Amino acid sequence: MTMRSGWIVAIMVGLTLAAPVAEAKKPPAPEAGQMGGQEGQSPEGSAPDGVVYYEASDAAMNAAIAEAQRWTPAFLADFRQTPAYDRASYSLKVGLPTPFGGFEHIWVDQLRYENDQLVGALANQPVELPGMRLGSRVVIDEAQISDWMIVRGELAYGAYTMRVMLDDLPREDADAMRAFLARDPVPPDWRP
Repeated sequence: MTMRSGWIVAIMVGLTLAAPVAEAKKPPAPEAGQMGGQEGQSPEGSAPDGVVYYEASDAAMNAAIAEAQRWTPAFLADFRQTPAYDRASYSLKVGLPTPFGGFEHIWVDQLRYENDQLVGALANQPVELPGMRLGSRVVIDEAQISDWMIVRGELAYGAYTMRVMLDDLPREDADAMRAFLARDPVPPDWRP
């Protein structure tokens, strides 16, 4: 199978989200410019249900990842000080290496620390991660985090890559997502 890297779309909270796959041999921190690919094509040439690809040069997606990464230290600090019983509303998108030399960026929830190591469970069914499935345990390298999300009340904060996807989603999904996303992606108590 020939792997074309690009943006793989994942499903979470019943709605469609973006996830990049970058061409690289080792899992670096996902940064602007690391994604590439053929828009609208999967590794086999046709996109599976729920999958959309973006070009590596997509400025909006690259900016979204950069902004999410800029706020990741605040997310992790907030998560660490939140009692374990109240952490279910925290999720991360992380880049996991694929057998094709790229990365599948996928949402991880059920976050917790085990012996000072951040771990969680895949919140989506992976596309290019053999042996893994929805719910598989994941050890998270903080350098691989490409997005984050916190749900407070009825609003989601973060979810920068999801915000970029809105114009590419079916209207009904996009409208539901817009209603779910907080206007400002940064929680108000994080700002000075």
